[in-house]
Amino acid sequence: MIDGIDLPLPAGADLDAAGPGKLKRFEDALDSLICAWTGVVYLAGRCQTFGDCEAAIWTP
Repeated sequence: MIDGIDLPLPAGADLDAAGPGKLKRFEDALDSLICAWTGVVYLAGRCQTFGDCEAAIWTP
């Protein structure tokens, strides 16, 4: 688990008013956190692989 991340997401009317361009930074931040978390779980040997020898998806 990743603790101490301060990423206040827009809510309610702010979310409705925000266009795709204003939400891109939140999408990128969440993508980064999920990738980092998956890497930590992989290094701990707790990931499951879906795929074959050519391509795979690692899931925590």
